[in-house]
Amino acid sequence: MVSCDHTQQQLLSNVNYIAQSMSGSDYSHRIATGRFHSAAICADNILWTWGENEDGQLGNGTTEDSSVPIRIMDDVIAISTRDWSHNTSAITSDGTLWMCAY
Repeated sequence: MVSCDHTQQQLLSNVNYIAQSMSGSDYSHRIATGRFHSAAICADNILWTWGENEDGQLGNGTTEDSSVPIRIMDDVIAISTRDWSHNTSAITSDGTLWMCAY
């Protein structure tokens, strides 16, 4: 489970780990953080999410938390989360808006 009381050093370490664990992908292009979850789009436009998932905010069809990035979808050009919220929004290259959780 990911907690919110990370130090800056821990957060930077997590970002480096996440970027390295996205095998076959370039380093993260865009990152968004929610209450206790995060999302990133790599240079190849693949969306990855990780963190708490009690309301389905990771977008993988479960409510199980993940401390490692989960590949969610391809062709994503924009993402958004809100501070202290349990949701993730993504826009794909064809203009479709996808929403996860509440």
